[in-house]
Amino acid sequence: MDHSEVAARDQVPAERAARIEAIIAGRVPDVRLLMDHFGEEEVGLVGHSFGGWTALATLEVDSRVATVVAMGAGGGEPPRPGILPVN
Repeated sequence: MDHSEVAARDQVPAERAARIEAIIAGRVPDVRLLMDHFGEEEVGLVGHSFGGWTALATLEVDSRVATVVAMGAGGGEPPRPGILPVN
C-alpha cells in the first residue's frame, strides 16, 4: 500500500510535530480501509520501519489481522502501540 503523506521541508518545529501526528493518525485507518475490500477474511501484514509499526498497530485494533511481519519497526518515546520496549 502506498500512503498519501508527502515529505515537507522548511517547517517550524510545531508545524512538523503536527504533521507527524497527522501522518501517524492516518496510518492504521489507511490499512483498515484497504482491508475492508477483502471483507471479513483474515490477512497478513508486512512492513518495514514505519510500515512495521503500522502493521503492529493495526494488529492491536483489528481482529482480521492474523499474521504480522514487522521488519525494523519504528518507534519512539513514548512508545507507539505495538512497539515493545527493549530492556
